[in-house]
Amino acid sequence: MPNLNTKVSVSAIAFIDSKVKDYQSLIAGVKPGTEVVVLDGNRDAIEQITQILACRTNIDSIHIVSHGAPGSLQVGNGSLNADNLSAYSEQLQQWRSAFTDGADILIYGCNVASGPRAYPKFRQGMNSLSQSESRLKPTENKATIQSSLEDFRYETGVSTPGGTGEQARDLGVDLDGDGFAFIQRIAQLTNTNVAASQNLTGSATKGGDWELETRTGEINTPLVFREDAIATYNHVLSSFSAATNFPMALDPFVPSVDYNGDGIFDLVIGGGVFLANGNGSFKQPISFAGGPTKLGNFNSDNILDLATANPVFSGTVSIRQGNGTGGFGTPTNFNVGNTPISIASGNFNPDTFPDLAVVNANPQGTGSVSILLGNGTGGFSAATNFNVGGIPASVAVGNFNADNFPDLAVANSLSNNISILFGNGNGGFSAATNFSTGQAPNSIIVADFNVDGNLDLATANNSSNNVSILLGNGIGGFTNTTNFNAGLGANSVAAFDLNGDNKLDLAVSNSKSTNLSILLGNGTGGFGQPIDFALTGTNPGRVTVNDFNNDSLPDLAVMVTNGSYDNVSILLNTPSTVNFGAATYSATEGITDTVINIPVTISGGTPLTDVVVPIVINPSSTATQNSDYTIAPTTVTFPAGATGASLTKNVAVTIKPDNLPENAETAILNFGTITGGVAGTTKQTTLTIAANDQPSTLSPYKIDLKTGAITGQPNPFISLVNTPTDSNTDSWL
Repeated sequence: MPNLNTKVSVSAIAFIDSKVKDYQSLIAGVKPGTEVVVLDGNRDAIEQITQILACRTNIDSIHIVSHGAPGSLQVGNGSLNADNLSAYSEQLQQWRSAFTDGADILIYGCNVASGPRAYPKFRQGMNSLSQSESRLKPTENKATIQSSLEDFRYETGVSTPGGTGEQARDLGVDLDGDGFAFIQRIAQLTNTNVAASQNLTGSATKGGDWELETRTGEINTPLVFREDAIATYNHVLSSFSAATNFPMALDPFVPSVDYNGDGIFDLVIGGGVFLANGNGSFKQPISFAGGPTKLGNFNSDNILDLATANPVFSGTVSIRQGNGTGGFGTPTNFNVGNTPISIASGNFNPDTFPDLAVVNANPQGTGSVSILLGNGTGGFSAATNFNVGGIPASVAVGNFNADNFPDLAVANSLSNNISILFGNGNGGFSAATNFSTGQAPNSIIVADFNVDGNLDLATANNSSNNVSILLGNGIGGFTNTTNFNAGLGANSVAAFDLNGDNKLDLAVSNSKSTNLSILLGNGTGGFGQPIDFALTGTNPGRVTVNDFNNDSLPDLAVMVTNGSYDNVSILLNTPSTVNFGAATYSATEGITDTVINIPVTISGGTPLTDVVVPIVINPSSTATQNSDYTIAPTTVTFPAGATGASLTKNVAVTIKPDNLPENAETAILNFGTITGGVAGTTKQTTLTIAANDQPSTLSPYKIDLKTGAITGQPNPFISLVNTPTDSNTDSWL
């Protein structure tokens, strides 16, 4: 890839990743006076940026344009994320020499700053042309960063400063899941203010916008692109395709991550790694033995490693060192409790190395959580166990009491409750505080469902067929449980903004009804009735949300069983595509009203939001609306959740009676601006009204009734009538 960089005296630089679709049009749309650097997709992007900035001074802003993910930049031949930030820290700090005081970094990547907190809003630039809010939201809160100099309080409307030059103490939990903590750390390392997006960035017609909603510090830099370039960029609605299955080893947990650094999310599951092809399909898995899994950089080599719980073979956790290409080394085992069934990671003590929390189901008695503290070389301390409820099934990490120390939330399937254990920052946890849920909670997630800045909880309840929502108060307590219907045997739950309204929705797998339910959120902690999507297989297990075909839309992955084999079932997020059917009328106008139905159809799966389609008349039509014909309705709406016959609507064209001879006439129908969907290939249809005999010019005779003189052109359709009159004036007959 040739580098378009030309060293010039400027104060702003736009770094544009060559892997971004139609990046050439973005280059053309950069505002004058900005240097443009195209990043080679086959090289390390951070290294490229560092090399350029080493030759620059007095730079007050840089703009990084790339694909993104929560807490991650998919740029160049790899990514910048929580697991490799420490490896890049020296290079990022070198950027400081190029920057002026108060310089800004603007990151244009989908979802980079997404996280469950209600972060300060940054309305930098312009709203999208058709929607001012965005689509994607995070699944979990996984990180906070504490500095000894600054109070990063994450309160709505509170601006936090940029980097201070001091190395921060990282109390995060999977920093890649918390976009705000990720950009905050970049701000500290570069001593700049950073702005990034919480949602899709790009075309409004595909659910994106150009707002950088989240910021650290005071951002004074406008967007780098001209308004016309933003309006015409057509890359980046919400439904899901039919499920496609891929064989897998036995395991109920399906996390996703870009494991091999190609910018596409892969599947890593107990039993194998599925490297994605970038089109929603996967290569044959690289197999290994084990159960529920968690990825992390456990030996500080900037390559993701694998922690696997072993519920069947022993009460152990296996650590396998990754090689960065999809393979893993020989496992090293560490003892935990009886029947480890769920695993999470976080920094539970102040040494910055990732630690593990492992849930032990222990069918013979009280369940527990084993805490293993990492040493940064791939080893872990002996487990310390903390009691929870009966047969715990799932664990999640979040800061529930605003002390900046990660806490634990454990779903207890036998006790029908959640155990909250508050962390002390030194690897220890309090005794459990319990909150009731529905029956048999099998899965738990952390998110901010009512956007109040406090972490909430959701569980999928297998026996009561519903989802429990517990809204957090920010000091460690939760409101009374509210339950929302899901399918039979609700088994796993994930949260994401799936329909582009900037509100968190839920995806729930249902083990007894072999489907997946989508519950649309209202932004206040409430959810609608389930919209179901069929799965090919039985006993759906864990569900995860991520972009598996590299189109910047959230897709779904669910474990299902087919016969004696297990599969990963992939449902790709597809736009609701609108097309006209044929206008089949070609007769003449009759003597009474004639109604012709022209079908309008949508495809792409069950819509998750209302699809509204205005019908407009093309000005080249030769028939006259409301004289030759009328149409109704003038707007077609496909409601969210529509299926089957509801995916076709008719526009009724009523042809009015008319026996006048005339040429053939046409009524040409187009789509107006569609919301909630996109126009397909048949976005125009023509209805033809056939000619009535031959056209004529009805020029009557003009008769002077006094003299009887006849003037004008003869016309076979008019007869002369001798009308006596004593008037001296001319008459027309």
